Amino acid sequence: MATLVQAFEPRTGVFNQRAEVEYNVFDAADEDAVKTICYAEIPVSYNDGGYTLYHREIEIKERLGETTWKVTARYKKPDQTDPDAPRPDPQFAFDTSGGTQHITQSLETLGSYKVAGAVPAPNYKQAIGYDGENVNGTDITVPGFKFSETHFFFAAEVTEAYKKKVANLTGRINPDIFRGFARGEVLFLGAAGSRQGDDSDDLWQISFNFARFPNTDGFTVGDVEVGAKKGWEYYWVLYADAVDDAAHSIVRVPKCVYIERVYEYGNFGDLGI
Repeated sequence: MATLVQAFEPRTGVFNQRAEVEYNVFDAADEDAVKTICYAEIPVSYNDGGYTLYHREIEIKERLGETTWKVTARYKKPDQTDPDAPRPDPQFAFDTSGGTQHITQSLETLGSYKVAGAVPAPNYKQAIGYDGENVNGTDITVPGFKFSETHFFFAAEVTEAYKKKVANLTGRINPDIFRGFARGEVLFLGAAGSRQGDDSDDLWQISFNFARFPNTDGFTVGDVEVGAKKGWEYYWVLYADAVDDAAHSIVRVPKCVYIERVYEYGNFGDLGI
């Protein structure tokens, strides 16, 4: 079975623009066996002091014996004019820590209590915190899903026009399916980019941040049946006085529910990810 052994310390040149690493291959019967072990075991990238070279080229330099070979692996910075030039793999992260939301309606009133012998407690149709004038509501913790993606770009791709596109997309929602999420569920929270060095071959590292809130097919607020609502659309409740005959009271109950579009749609394809 063929064996690959690094022969010498890597050689670098032209301010970390190139690197060469020499190897010896033992017990390889022919060039095909040499290629197989080289492409399997020689790293596809080379890092030297924070500079990473991605373009790997392998050359069989010399046959030293019947089954012994000398091989050189060369690395260099990718050509930015080639859109298919290799770059680091993107990175992905997510956060489900959730957040808070102010609500004025509960999902269900589980009980109400009154003084013995008094008329029944007024039925406010799940309205929370009515003080005689206003429905004050309460803050609750709601599920949240935030995710981010870090991608690497050539300097020539991160133009001023591209930066403006990304900035203009901040606070927009997806008009089409994005990362498996339906139209209207994903909100772009913005991006942060950094670049180490000012050489034309130094890559930009840009993290894109998103939040997702699910669409709903319909729900009920008090006695009001509400239709479908996109995730980032906002709904609010108009309350009105009503008579609760059993409690001999004037109560505030939901009269109308409004669904508002508060975010513009944006073409997430302009992010280039």
